[in-house]
Amino acid sequence: MTTRLLLVEDEDTLRDQLVEILERHGYQVDQAADGMEGLYLGETYNFDIAVIDLGLPKIPGTEIISRLREQGKEFPILILTARGDWQDKVDGLALGADDYLVKPFHVRELIARLEAMIRRATGQFKPALDLGPIHMDMRGKRVEVSGSGDHVLKLLGDNCTWIYLDGNMVAFQGDNQLPQLYPVTLSGSHTLDFIIMDEGGAAGGMFELA
Repeated sequence: MTTRLLLVEDEDTLRDQLVEILERHGYQVDQAADGMEGLYLGETYNFDIAVIDLGLPKIPGTEIISRLREQGKEFPILILTARGDWQDKVDGLALGADDYLVKPFHVRELIARLEAMIRRATGQFKPALDLGPIHMDMRGKRVEVSGSGDHVLKLLGDNCTWIYLDGNMVAFQGDNQLPQLYPVTLSGSHTLDFIIMDEGGAAGGMFELA
C-alpha cells in the first residue's frame, strides 16, 4: 500500500530533491511551495504523514500544524527547519508536530524518522527498547541510562546512526564506518534526540534523559 505524504517546503531546489528521494522510497508526494497551498492540501485531502517547513511564506508552518490539529487531522507531522533555536522546535512540537529535522540533514535520517513515525501512528512500534544500560520508554518519551558515559556512548555508537545531546552531535556512524565518539557523559537533565537502528527498523525521537 502506497503511503501518501504532504510536503510543504518553499525552497524550490530542496523541494524537488525531496520529492525525488521520497518517491524513490515509495511515497506518493503532494507538494506545496507556500503555507497557504500547504494548508489547503492538508485540509482537503487525506494523508498518511506530512513534512512541513516552519519558515514558509503566506502562512507559517506552526500555524498550519495548529489549524490541522484543530480540525482533527491526526496524521503524523515532521517539522523541517533551518533554525537553531530550540524554542522553534518546542513550539512546533507543542502545537502537535511529532518530530523535527534541522537542515541540512542526511537522507537516511529523514527516511528513518518517517518510517518510525508511521509505525508509531499505526501501532507497529515497541513500547520499550532496551540496549544494555539504556532503557527507552517509547510512549513516555523518556530514556533511563545506567553505567559510565563512555560505555553508553560506545553502545549508542554501535547501534545507531545519529545521536544529539542538547542539540550537539555526540556520535555519528555512516555506512561501513566506525563510530566517532566524543567525551560527553550522559548524566543530569538533558534532552536526548537520536535514532536507534535494530532488526525492526528505526526507533527514535526527542526524549527526556532521566
